[in-house]
Amino acid sequence: MIKPVSRFEQHTKHETAEALYHQSGYFLRVGDFGAAEKAIGRAISVMDKIEKLSDYEKSDYLGTLASVLEAAGRSSEAAEMQNRSRELFQQAKERDESEE
Repeated sequence: MIKPVSRFEQHTKHETAEALYHQSGYFLRVGDFGAAEKAIGRAISVMDKIEKLSDYEKSDYLGTLASVLEAAGRSSEAAEMQNRSRELFQQAKERDESEE
């Protein structure tokens, strides 16, 4: 018996997260903030399951969520996500500089 394959089982978690990330950017550009937030939220959920995802990438995803929240008029939530994004970026940068 052949088992049906779900659409997400066909791709790696990283590919899924990237597709959702890009989808969120599209929705943000066309002004569909609810769909953008849902897509980036799903991307972040997948991102959390990827063991070797860099802090630079995580920072980028959270920065996109901050942009979506800001565009939707949710400034305080956006500021919190932007701070988390900057912290992750700074941690990654410091780690890279210490390895030089």
